[in-house]
Amino acid sequence: MKKVLYTGAFRFPEGDAAAFRVQSIAGLFDSLGYSVSFAGWESSAAGAEYNYRGYRCYPQSEFRERKLGAVNRLLGFLFRGANTLRWLKSNRGFDVVVAYNPPALFALMLQFLAWKRKFTLILDSTEWYESAHLPGGRYGIAAVENWVRMRLVYPRFKNIICISAFLENYFSTNNVVRVPPLVSWPIEAVSRDPLRSCIKCIYAGEAGKKDQVLDFVRALPNISKKLNCRVIFTLLGQDWESLRSLIEEQGLVAQEYAPFVRCLGRVSRERVAAEYKASHFSILLREDSRYAHAGFPTKAMESWSHGCPIICNNVGDLGRLAVEFENAIVVDKKTIESQLIKAFQHIIGADLWPGMSDHSIGKARQCFESSVYQPSFGAFLERADDKFR
Repeated sequence: MKKVLYTGAFRFPEGDAAAFRVQSIAGLFDSLGYSVSFAGWESSAAGAEYNYRGYRCYPQSEFRERKLGAVNRLLGFLFRGANTLRWLKSNRGFDVVVAYNPPALFALMLQFLAWKRKFTLILDSTEWYESAHLPGGRYGIAAVENWVRMRLVYPRFKNIICISAFLENYFSTNNVVRVPPLVSWPIEAVSRDPLRSCIKCIYAGEAGKKDQVLDFVRALPNISKKLNCRVIFTLLGQDWESLRSLIEEQGLVAQEYAPFVRCLGRVSRERVAAEYKASHFSILLREDSRYAHAGFPTKAMESWSHGCPIICNNVGDLGRLAVEFENAIVVDKKTIESQLIKAFQHIIGADLWPGMSDHSIGKARQCFESSVYQPSFGAFLERADDKFR
């Protein structure tokens, strides 16, 4: 049985969304007879290895747990992965090493180590940051590192798992396989309250400016008035104070929108699932920018797998999977208010929502169950073991 080590920028086992990504890919390795261990970058209270659901885990403590000065923060950012490299040098025996979104310097050192030790090295790439979104802005150190990472270092990986069609095309000359976010729970139909009494919408995550949630918030009062129906927008991961600040930055009066939103702050994954099951639509509005095309929102998989259709714009892989009045309402940012009023009127009048929920579950089974990707993932590993080693 071949041994796989999964390492990189994630906090195992449940410290961030990346941890659930690597667990889902580990499940594909498991199904093909590989033995997977994790060297996540989380810290361990005892600093020792542990077991989690049958996986051997070796925490590397790469992410800082305390505040540092500017110089130390910069050095920590540029040289992140040094602990893991030292650990790898003294812990041989892995046939395959998978690196999840590794920093540029760490990735280069892994490539050298793979050449020296003759193990198979695989990149798991799930994003391409927008320079303007990074600390320091477009011309900061983080933006330069991001450019080096994506333009120079990542294309040197011979074997790449990627999350989107955009990245699959970008790395097309390599041995590449596309694996979107995968469902790790049973997909079941769930009944909701009738749409006529109240339209319940949800966003799971802390909304920033790039998420464009405010475009929907701004439309809520008029939509509710035109439909003569309450529209309630629940935000998970965000409190009212932070949302109020975002609203006021747009020159709007926050209290006018307070009756239409519920801000629950950080909640458990179980609560997130429960809120999806109680909601009629989730909101996923994104900029038509490279980062949105390169990534794939885990929120889409979560929403559809819980039978919750999505209100989205036509961007990236999500735009290609979203079908109007089947599993989604597809809108244009410039006319979101008028489009949603017409769409909700049509859905309520024609009683379309139960069918949309069923279509959403069908789309989740078709696109996000691991069994769908076992054949292509197995072929990818065979190529990696052959000429791409």
